[in-house]
Amino acid sequence: MELNGRVKEQAQRAETAEAGIREWQDTLAETRATPEQFGQSMGYLRAINSGDPAQMSQGFDMLLREVQDLAKILGKPVPGMVDPLDAHPDLKEQVEMGDLPRKVAEELAGTRAHQAIATASQQHQQSQAQAQQAQERGLAELSALGAQLRTKDPDFARKLEALAPTIDLIQRTVPPAQWAAETQAAYNRLPAMPAPVAAPAPIRNQPIRPSGQGGRSVPTFSPDTTDAFKFGVEQAMRGT
Repeated sequence: MELNGRVKEQAQRAETAEAGIREWQDTLAETRATPEQFGQSMGYLRAINSGDPAQMSQGFDMLLREVQDLAKILGKPVPGMVDPLDAHPDLKEQVEMGDLPRKVAEELAGTRAHQAIATASQQHQQSQAQAQQAQERGLAELSALGAQLRTKDPDFARKLEALAPTIDLIQRTVPPAQWAAETQAAYNRLPAMPAPVAAPAPIRNQPIRPSGQGGRSVPTFSPDTTDAFKFGVEQAMRGT
C-alpha cells in the first residue's frame, strides 16, 4: 500500500498547492476545447470588447466562420454560405435529378449529422471510461508491488522516501499500465542505502564518593565512558 499511498499523497499535495489552476483546467476540460480553439475564443472576446471598429470587424468575421463550421457539423443550411447537401453527394444528386425534395434531403442531412455527433460523443465517453479503468489497474499494481518489496527489503521505507519524486514523475508522464514496471526499474537502480548512523552513547559518571582521606573525592571510572584516555588525564590532574 505504501507506493499507492505515496502516489495519492503526491497528487493531494499538488491539488492543494494548485487548487485554482486545477479548477481552471477542469473548466477547460469540460469544454473539450483545443488550445487553438481557446486562443481563438480569447481573440474573439478581445476583439468585440475592444471598442475599435477594425478589431470588432475582425471579431465579426471570426464569429461568422464559427457559424459556418457549426452549420456544417449540424447539417443546417445558411443561405448563401452553407449548403448541407455539399457533404452528402448522394442526397444532392437525388435533389438535382428531381427524385427527392430539397427539404427532405436537408432533413436527412441533419439526421446524419446528429448521428455522427452522437457517435463521437459515445466514443469520447468510452475513451474516458477506459482511461479511468487503466488508472485504477495501475494503482492496484503499484499497491501489490509495494507490498512485495516491503516484505523483502528491510530498507524499503528509506528507499521509498528517496524514490518519491521519481514515482510522481512516472505517474505524470507514463501510461498507467507501465507505472509498476517503471517504478520497479527505478527502485532497482537505487544505490544501496548507507547504514543508519547510531547516536553516540551518553557519558555517564558514577556519583563521587568520599575517599576518607581529608575529605577528598575520587571519581569512579564508568564502563560507559568512551574516552578512557581522557578519564586518566583528569585523574592525574586531580593528583589521584
